[in-house]
Amino acid sequence: MKKTHGVFTSAAAILVAGSLFAGPAHAGSKSDKFAEAIFKHDVATVKDMLLDGFRPDGKIPYRLPTKDSASGKRPALYVAAAWGNPEIVELMLNAGGKQKSAICMSAQFGWPKVTKLLLESGIKANASCKGGKPNPLLRAKEGASGKMSKGTAGKTFGTKAQFEETVKILMAAGAK
Repeated sequence: MKKTHGVFTSAAAILVAGSLFAGPAHAGSKSDKFAEAIFKHDVATVKDMLLDGFRPDGKIPYRLPTKDSASGKRPALYVAAAWGNPEIVELMLNAGGKQKSAICMSAQFGWPKVTKLLLESGIKANASCKGGKPNPLLRAKEGASGKMSKGTAGKTFGTKAQFEETVKILMAAGAK
């Protein structure tokens, strides 16, 4: 590249400089980045973004573990509970996450460790759930009965044993 009085004259240099100043706009929104970190179980990125002030109850693109595309936006803790990574959920709870319906998602997908963390944070076992089964216990029982999608157990849903453990955890916490 040719340099004239400290200024690059090449078009490539202008493009590079422009992308440096444009910042994260080219990388998608912060909520998109946070959602993608949850989907990929990227604990380090979630932690860094929370430390940088991303709100754990902020709305992010919502994608179920059983779907390939987002369907609207939901609170981040709610989405994380559906994806079942206890380390991510714990980070979000410690950062002030309080989404009550997150327990509906951890129960629906059969994540006992996440369910336990949510209960320990003060979320009630009888939280009201929207759509489908009206409470976490009924959602977990449906999974324990084997009614969840075949072929996805242990990947997008918990295993039968994980659903059964989730049921026990909810019942011990007073779920009806």
